[in-house]
Amino acid sequence: MYKKEVFFVLIFTILFLFAFTAQSKSENVYLSHDQIIVLKADVVNFLMTLSGKKDDVKLNKILEEINSDSDTSLQVIILSLKTKLNEQGLSFSDYFGNIGYNDDDIVDKLMEITDKAIDNSINILIKRLEHSGIIYPAVYKTGSTRISIEIPGEIQEEIKTIVQTTGRLTFNLCKDDEYAKKILQDIDKALFVSAPASGTKQLTQYFDMGFSEAFKALIANEKDVDKIDNILKSETVKVAIPVDASLCWAYKEMKGIDDKRYKELHIVKKEPELTEQVITNATFEIDKNTEMPYVSLVMNEEGAKEWERITGENINKKCAIIFDGIVYSTPVIKSKIIGGKTWIQGMATMKEVKILSILLKSGALEIPLKIIE
Repeated sequence: MYKKEVFFVLIFTILFLFAFTAQSKSENVYLSHDQIIVLKADVVNFLMTLSGKKDDVKLNKILEEINSDSDTSLQVIILSLKTKLNEQGLSFSDYFGNIGYNDDDIVDKLMEITDKAIDNSINILIKRLEHSGIIYPAVYKTGSTRISIEIPGEIQEEIKTIVQTTGRLTFNLCKDDEYAKKILQDIDKALFVSAPASGTKQLTQYFDMGFSEAFKALIANEKDVDKIDNILKSETVKVAIPVDASLCWAYKEMKGIDDKRYKELHIVKKEPELTEQVITNATFEIDKNTEMPYVSLVMNEEGAKEWERITGENINKKCAIIFDGIVYSTPVIKSKIIGGKTWIQGMATMKEVKILSILLKSGALEIPLKIIE
C-alpha cells in the first residue's frame, strides 16, 4: 500500500512539474517579446532605383517632395508620383516604361513589385535574426510600408544594425591611377568653367597628392570628406564623371605620421562583376598570421565560374569589394581563383566581422528599411 502511495505521489509531482514548466515557458515566450522595432520601407528610394534614372533632376525633385511626408501609404506615394509627373507633362512610361505600357498599368505594376519587395525583406529579416541567435522571431507587416519586429529582452545596437542595413555586396574592378587623376582634372575644369570667379576650391587641392602617389590611391584628410562629398553631389561635377565610373570611400581610416586621419577615395567600374546573389555562405574567421578577423565567402556554381573568369582576365589589377557603397578592401588579383572562395578584410573587430557575415549569408534587402520606433 505504501509503495502505491509513493508511486502516485511521484506521478503527481512529475505531472505538476511538467505543467508548471510548460506554463513558465509559455509565459517566458509571451513576456520575452516585450520590445518592438518598427521599420519603414524607403519606397521613394526604391522607386528611384527602379526608374534607372537616379541622376534625373526632375524625378529627384518630385521624389524629394513626396518623401517630405513621412507617413503615407504605398498607394498614396505611387499615385502622388503619377500626378506630379503628369503636372509637368511627363508620364510614367518616361521613367518606368520597362514594366508597363500605360500609366494605369504601371501604377498596378509598381504596387505589385514594391509590395513583393517588402514581403521578401521580411523573409530576409527573419533569416538575419535567426542567424543572430533569436529563435522564431516575430516579423510582420503593419500597414503597406511598415514592418514590425518583436525582440526578446533589450534591443541591442547590433540588432538595430542588422535589421536596417541593406546588405548589398558587389565586386567592382578598380580604375587605374592615371584614370583617377584625369577624372580629378576634369572635375576641376568643370568647377572653374561653371564659376571662375567664385573662389571655389578645386577638388584636387583636397587630396594629398604625395601621399596618394605613394599608396597608389586618392587620399584626403578625413576632415575634408564632407566637403568633397558636397562637391561630388553638384550637377556640374556629375557631368564631368564618366558614366562607367563610381566614386566610393574606403571603410577604414588611415593614420599618417602626423597623427592626422585620412581616407581613400576609390574610383571603380560602375557595373559590378559580381553581387551578393552568388554568395551561398559567409563565416567569420581569424587570420593565423595577422590575428585579424575577416569574412570568408563561398560562391555558388555560377558565381565560382564567373569569379574564375574575372580573376583570370584581370591579373595584377585591383578589385574593390564594396558593401553598401563602402569599399572594404581592394586586393590585387594575383592569380586565377578557382572554387568560388574569397574573403573580405578591413574590419577592426570580431563584432563587425560577425555582423557582416550574418548580413551576407542572409542576403540583401530588396528595399531599404529605416527604424522609426
